[in-house]
Order: sequence, then structure tokens, then C-alpha cells
Amino acid sequence: MNKNIIRGLLTAAIAVVALTSSIGVGGCSVVDSLDTFTMQLPINMEFSWRNRQAPDTTVDFVNLMDYSVYRDNMDDIQSAKLYQVGYWMDTLVGNPSIEDAEFAFVEFYIRFQGEQQQHLLGRYENVVVKDYYKRPHIITVPDSIALLVSEAVRTKPQFDVIQRYSLPKNGTGFFPRLEARVDLAIRLEVKL
Repeated sequence: MNKNIIRGLLTAAIAVVALTSSIGVGGCSVVDSLDTFTMQLPINMEFSWRNRQAPDTTVDFVNLMDYSVYRDNMDDIQSAKLYQVGYWMDTLVGNPSIEDAEFAFVEFYIRFQGEQQQHLLGRYENVVVKDYYKRPHIITVPDSIALLVSEAVRTKPQFDVIQRYSLPKNGTGFFPRLEARVDLAIRLEVKL
């Protein structure tokens, strides 16, 4: 056999032995450094109006204890970050119609249990309803609010999500039926 081939095979064998022995000895330190796990906690809400006049506000109560992901890991949560809000319209019946309706804004706030202050999660501007019909629009939660939520979620698992609609840009603003979906995405970091 050619000396270069033998030298190459010997070098490869030494590299494999060195690599496997370093994993065997040093692999434990890699596993030990993995002391947290990140998981998603989606909060899916449905807001529903019946015979209401815009501008108006709707409040939905959220109890994280209703979610097994939170309940099963709550003692080990290191941090929680609410990082995005998704919003779309499922149904709109009224004046203006779903084809013509446009709101100057739709806002979402969070209010923690036992507090009066509302914290702005996000604001959608110039909401043309037909563009939001069955199409989620995602916005990122501001860092200042994400930090507030991180602290509160571990100690105050109950909160209100407040949805506020402006007066529509046209029509009477009376809606016999309006249904919208809001999804909050919370990232939990859990100690293993």
C-alpha cells in the first residue's frame, strides 16, 4: 500500500479516537451546561362583540394556571417573555361592512391582577378589515413591556388582555357581530 494512504488512514484513526475520548470525558460538561429549557406558551383568545357601537373596549381574562405548560413548570420558570401579538378578524357584520370597514387603530393592553395600570402590548394602525380577514398580522411586543411581563408572569399568573377599537373611518360604527382572534406568544425559560 502507498505510504500516503497508510499515513492518511492512521491520522484519521487517531482523530476518531481523540474525538470520541474527548466526548466521553468532556461530554459531561456539555450536558451539565444545559440547565435550562425554552418552551412556547401560546395564549389564544377570541374576542366577540354583539350589538356594540365603536369606539369600544373588550376585556378578556387570562389565567395561566389553566395551561398545563405553565402549571407543570411554574416552580422552575426562570424567565418568561411575551414577545409577539397576532391579530386577525374572523367576522364583521355591521355598518361599515367587512369590505368597507377601516379602523384608525386597534390596540391591545395587558393589566395584571390587582393593578389598575394598563400596559400597551401593541397598536395596529389603519386597520383595513378586509386585509385582516382570516389573515394574522404579527407585531413584536416592546422590550420594556416584555421585561414587565417577564417579572409579572412568575408571580401574577392572572391578567386581563384589553382590546380597544377606534371609531371606524366610515359608516355608523354599529356592529351586530364582530369576532376577532388574538394570539399572545410567551417564551418560558424553565430550569431542568
